[in-house]
Amino acid sequence: MADIASGLLAAKPEVASLTIAGFSLKSILATFFLATFLFERYISVRQIRMTRIKKRPAILNGIVDDDEKFLKTQDYSYDKLVFGFVTSTLEMFKSMVFFHFDLLKATWDLSAHLLEAYGPASLAGNQLAISLILQNILFLSETLLELPQSLYYNFVIEERYGFNKQTLRLFATDQVKNLFISMIIQTAIILPIIYLIGWGGERFYLWVYFFLLAFQLVFLNIYPTLIQPLFNKYEPLPEGPLRDTIYKLAKKISFPLTAIYTVDGSKRSGHANAYFYGFFNNKRIVIYDTLIKSLELPEVEAVMAHELGHWYHSHNLKNMAIQQVSTFSMMYAFSFFVFNRSLYSSFGFHVPADQELPYLVGLTLFLQCWSALNLAMKLLMNMVSRSFEFQADAFACGLGYGKVLRSGLLKMQLENMSQMLPDSLYSLYNYTHPPMLERISAIDKLLQKKD
Repeated sequence: MADIASGLLAAKPEVASLTIAGFSLKSILATFFLATFLFERYISVRQIRMTRIKKRPAILNGIVDDDEKFLKTQDYSYDKLVFGFVTSTLEMFKSMVFFHFDLLKATWDLSAHLLEAYGPASLAGNQLAISLILQNILFLSETLLELPQSLYYNFVIEERYGFNKQTLRLFATDQVKNLFISMIIQTAIILPIIYLIGWGGERFYLWVYFFLLAFQLVFLNIYPTLIQPLFNKYEPLPEGPLRDTIYKLAKKISFPLTAIYTVDGSKRSGHANAYFYGFFNNKRIVIYDTLIKSLELPEVEAVMAHELGHWYHSHNLKNMAIQQVSTFSMMYAFSFFVFNRSLYSSFGFHVPADQELPYLVGLTLFLQCWSALNLAMKLLMNMVSRSFEFQADAFACGLGYGKVLRSGLLKMQLENMSQMLPDSLYSLYNYTHPPMLERISAIDKLLQKKD
């Protein structure tokens, strides 16, 4: 470990060797991939076994008493897990082939050739232009490879259990919209980052971090107002008991509510949701029509009390602060790699000393390493997120919504066919929300204290 650490520190900016502690960078990356893959498949198998339980356990008494509903939920969870197992295995195989045969280098060369052959002569060899072409080739390839999987998931698995509400035409329209919007967003992110790396020198990570922060703040404002309405119809919540109650609740806790919208989520899915967005004194609440249809009025109010509990305890701001620390740490770590020519040569990029390095390639490789090493951060974020959910539940209970929140959460659990018997390790690694049994138990304890 000491040898590895010293190798990492030596990587800034160009002094690291082709190997770290005797292992090639490509081998280390492949090892990280394989270790993560095997761990995730192991916990998936553990969870698959839980979905094969056909007799409703006593622990669910009073939670779900319908054996048929229990079995259907188990089957739905099983189908999704097996689907995820297969797709992740294919993804692992694709990644191994891509890196083993240096296809990233081949794609970079193809991008350079396309620019030279069909682009303006003034841009021949321009790193920004080549990076843009490379990014779009990779994105389009990924989109095409994932298209059959998405079709199967929506029109076979979700259709089988009554959740898919979209037509093939709507699905195709969404795919085209997503394609163009994603390409625009990626261009708006990638090009400035590549430019800032070359312009900023060894401390480029500071400039990239501030750019990403600014971009995130802008995106959080434009996404719900400009992008999301391209896919769903947002309408003001009509006057009535629900609207009046939510405004009264917001006023009671000084939540700066300016508007309440309903969204036609039912035209795509039977799953329910609700959220709020906005900065400072301009908060807006969005409620899916599926939520209104599946719950009684007091239960919808309880769910909204839970959501407002997140605001009351500043969970969004806390999450954003944690995310900023993570982003800064990631970019700082990247600064130890980006100028290291050995990183590139390990993957077939033998760049002469007098030429600029392909920074997008370095970023792509680094992000692969970072995702494999980020297990501890993922577990930490899941633990933090779970604690926030318990806190928001307690907030709703404190406002007198305990019993109806309990019944509403159970209805949402059953309507969404969420996993009823999560494996502890699988849950810890994958769930940002506590398992329903844990939430119900915590609510029951609060209700007992109140009584």
